[in-house]
Amino acid sequence: MNVSLVAKASAVCAVLGFAAHEIGESCVTTPQPPPYIIKPAARSTWSQSVDNTTIVAGSVSCLNNPNGITDNSYWRLYDPLTCNPPVTGRYFIDSVTFGVEAATTTSGSTLITVNLRDGAGFPVGAGGAPILCSAQVSVPDTAVTDQRFVTVSFSPPCCLDPGQTVAVEIMAPNGQPQGDFFFIGSNAAGETAPSYISAVDCGILDPTPFAALGFPNVHALIDIECHEKDKFRVCVLNYNTFGSQPGQFCACGLSWAGGAITGVSQAIVRRLDNGEVIFTFDQNTATTAAWAALLPGGNLQGFLAASGLIPPGLQIEITFCITTQPSATSQDLVSALLAGGIGTDEGTASGGLTGLHLQVWQPASVDAGDTIGTTYCSPNKPNSTGLSAEITASGSVLVADNNVTVTASQVPPNQFGYFISSPTQGFIPNPGGSNGHFCLGGGPLLGRYDGQVQNSGPGGTFSIPIDLTAVPIGAAPGSIAIQPGDTWNFQAWFRDIGNTNNFTDAVSIVFQ
Repeated sequence: MNVSLVAKASAVCAVLGFAAHEIGESCVTTPQPPPYIIKPAARSTWSQSVDNTTIVAGSVSCLNNPNGITDNSYWRLYDPLTCNPPVTGRYFIDSVTFGVEAATTTSGSTLITVNLRDGAGFPVGAGGAPILCSAQVSVPDTAVTDQRFVTVSFSPPCCLDPGQTVAVEIMAPNGQPQGDFFFIGSNAAGETAPSYISAVDCGILDPTPFAALGFPNVHALIDIECHEKDKFRVCVLNYNTFGSQPGQFCACGLSWAGGAITGVSQAIVRRLDNGEVIFTFDQNTATTAAWAALLPGGNLQGFLAASGLIPPGLQIEITFCITTQPSATSQDLVSALLAGGIGTDEGTASGGLTGLHLQVWQPASVDAGDTIGTTYCSPNKPNSTGLSAEITASGSVLVADNNVTVTASQVPPNQFGYFISSPTQGFIPNPGGSNGHFCLGGGPLLGRYDGQVQNSGPGGTFSIPIDLTAVPIGAAPGSIAIQPGDTWNFQAWFRDIGNTNNFTDAVSIVFQ
């Protein structure tokens, strides 16, 4: 096999030849109490590129010319403590954006895998490091003139522990024998930390900086969007050896004196040693006796002992999800709990409870005009204006609010169009001869708002409100109500001049 690490801009087959051969606080998610939601903190884009918006010809891949690329992985390592801004606590990665210099395939697209791997020990053994989260995206055939940037979202966001480094891997598959090629987007504008490549068939077993391989001007464009730990309202109580002490257990947050806390919505019982959920009950699913045990004066410890699900001597953790006034601040919540006698001393006196760990975070709020959702499949193909049409969503991700508006912009003026929705994502290039790409999944839940056809008018934009209680679907009964926890994706189709048509990019919304 004749394989080489080859720069895209060069016609030389062998530019560089290689011998060929074959978490601190845990990230366990705690359910949030409806009807309140997690409100993400402000998102930050972490980039190690001086210019992360311009793709210049000259990238590198390991390939067997002219038969296609071998397996190639492109890397960047991010340390939350040294990023701008730095993050010291638990954090979430929402998405990864990477540039594409060129993609040439027989099928019209390349399936790229984006892995977030544990960065401990990087770069040694990085290809075998634990995968924290992974997602795939189909990248349409691309030329450098397209200046294509692809954003891949993680739903739910990928959770990382405080101080945990993450190695971002953009993995392009073997393009042989079909003759497929892929080159990561890069430029020579400078970088604050090196970017890397690994390719077994070129002898690069571990990620190696491009500069160390003789390509100092290849600075791969790989950014991540992240935010600090989402904040919601829970109170965690840790039993020390369940049943070892007699007495009535005082349920956390139920004897408060103040208006900040309005109720308790759920209780989750877990094993303390491994986090396994033993059972969950809330006001809608619990028996009368179970729910009564949560009320002030209720004997929760006695109820759990009678359930037979928790043997004596087992250490358990109980998470109470409490609801608050939407306007309450974290200090309001602390004050209300302390006024009600919720504290470590009460835990010791409650019987069976030797430690109380109270996690108090900012209550959620959503402004009616907030931009919501995460765009993907961006940019779509340009339309007759020379621009790529875009979709945005605004309102609230709270299902109970039923307040979502989707807007298509940069559409050719005075053209008709409508919105499409689906709970799944997909990628179909130029469906039915369209100039653009369809980025939703098909199936019986694919729905069209063709009963709400809009005109873009002179400004090239149109929008509709989305009724979350009646989202159209292709199967009977013809519509469906969105539920908390559902993810739905939206895209707009529109006519263009010359009897053609096109699409916006797409937006994905996780509802709460």
